[in-house]
Amino acid sequence: MARKSALVPALILMAVGLCGCRSPAGRGDIRLGVSASQNDLWDEAIARWIKVLAEDGSSAAAHNNLAVAYEKKGLREEARKEYESALRLGPADPFVDDNFKRFMRSPEAPAAEGAPGRHPVQRITIDIPPTSPVGIERYREFVVTEFAEAAPVPDLNLGRTFSEYLETELRRVFKGTVSRSDLAPSQKDAPGGLKDAVVLAGTVGLVREPQKALRQPGIPADGPFNLENRVFAERTRFVLTFGYLLVDAATGRSIQKGDFKETRIFPDVQQTSEFALFDFLPAVKAKLVAAIFGKRSVEERYLLLR
Repeated sequence: MARKSALVPALILMAVGLCGCRSPAGRGDIRLGVSASQNDLWDEAIARWIKVLAEDGSSAAAHNNLAVAYEKKGLREEARKEYESALRLGPADPFVDDNFKRFMRSPEAPAAEGAPGRHPVQRITIDIPPTSPVGIERYREFVVTEFAEAAPVPDLNLGRTFSEYLETELRRVFKGTVSRSDLAPSQKDAPGGLKDAVVLAGTVGLVREPQKALRQPGIPADGPFNLENRVFAERTRFVLTFGYLLVDAATGRSIQKGDFKETRIFPDVQQTSEFALFDFLPAVKAKLVAAIFGKRSVEERYLLLR
């Protein structure tokens, strides 16, 4: 009889192990990690979920939550591996599936179906760092060449001014060295033999167009064609065109190209090309940086509570 009673606790422990039930400590660490993430303590959250996986590698919740945390950190490869593990362990979980589809930017990714009130999940919003579509992080130097001018602009060295501005602004976002060259990549002595370098070249144009229009304060009583009551309204329209090419300096291969066009209208008919250019530059920089370095995004994800 004593022998039978001694076997009961052992059998219960075996049953618990076979059913894969989470220990109270494991569930507690998962929830503590979620709480930490909600207070923007992502390193603490990651430590909690790694601890869970060290004790129980079959926790789909810990893998899913780690994937979300790695997304938040900008570690996309690590996030992908954790999502794949979570999907393998919990293939029927609609919230893990929803997270992964959003991560992969699937255009047909639907919202997760389920009742969050009954399903143990926490919906959060995370700020995801930009991801460069050209892998700019693999380069150690960024060379800006002098842009060719589509047409001469009176009293303004457009190509040089444009290149100098981009060189200055790229230093703010590129983690390596930023330098400038007066040569285009196609020229003989261009920096085509540099290792781990990318070269930015292109063409820029600025066109000034004076505009006039008839302005009529009121329609005269003797008919609509009384020109004496009409005066001209004047303004100046500027159009900036910008085409660029991003080249791998070691191979000479083009890795990205693009074209932008911006229009501004100034009420001052004496508006100079130089002042108009500096009004354009912030918008051009924003578009170029987004195209090369990617854009931050704010997205919803689900953290599992068990």
